[in-house]
Amino acid sequence: MKRGDFPKEISKLGMVMNFGIIVISNLVVSAFIGYYLDKVFLKNRLIFVVFLFLGIISGIYNGVKFLMKEVERSERKMKK
Repeated sequence: MKRGDFPKEISKLGMVMNFGIIVISNLVVSAFIGYYLDKVFLKNRLIFVVFLFLGIISGIYNGVKFLMKEVERSERKMKK
């Protein structure tokens, strides 16, 4: 690795960390909501499982959307 490549590599690592945080936070929030609603209404973990899958789907969607924005930003930066 060249000396000038180090900031670029750190930037890529930060992007991957942000992706993970986005996915995990969506999953955790939806799991808490599903757990609370299941505790109040049904008590058979059906709502919890549904919200868990919704959290996984929304986390991946928002993570990919974030990565696409970062790719656009880096492409604009490379053109300049």
